[in-house]
Amino acid sequence: MQDPNDWRYDGVYGVAAAGLITGYDNGLFGVDDSLSTAQLITILWRYAEPEASSNTDPSAVLNKTYLIDVEDFQYYTAAVNWAFENGVVHGMQTPQGYILDPNSPVSTERAMTILANYLTKDEPAMSAQEVDGFLLKCTDGSSVSEWARPSMAWALKTRMISGYDTASGREIRPWENIARGRFAVILNNGMETGALPPNNPGIIPD
Repeated sequence: MQDPNDWRYDGVYGVAAAGLITGYDNGLFGVDDSLSTAQLITILWRYAEPEASSNTDPSAVLNKTYLIDVEDFQYYTAAVNWAFENGVVHGMQTPQGYILDPNSPVSTERAMTILANYLTKDEPAMSAQEVDGFLLKCTDGSSVSEWARPSMAWALKTRMISGYDTASGREIRPWENIARGRFAVILNNGMETGALPPNNPGIIPD
């Protein structure tokens, strides 16, 4: 990220300065790399619980959830335990059991749902009319999954996301696998608007 004209530039350096995402050991941020569910949850955990996360040894952490694809002793295991206990994630039901799919890319609508689960737990729910009002401002707002509609509307309302300007109007692309650079912009938007409250986040070597 050396080009200050890149639309992700301020977001990347903003979250790096805040210690939310520091990039890889090779000195790259990976702006175009897809963000995984495990990475997203780890970022939130380190933000919410900086002391606990900085003192946790991943090699000693067992999966305490009923999510069958969450492995013991992984960098994300403690984060998932925290997220599950606090209602940030619930998993997806399959014939074999509930899964998290931790290492797969996370879509925009799922990422916003996870963020909203954490950030809006003490806030009143948006009305159906309010949700419709925000989503209908986007040309692809009707394609948002039913379960993600309140969270995507909240993200628009708080200006965490603004979407892409296109010839046909503004798009939020709910099914797009969210890239690390775009997620950095979203987090930075949250810090600037106050949707992401000030905290003392730990450094995240992800």
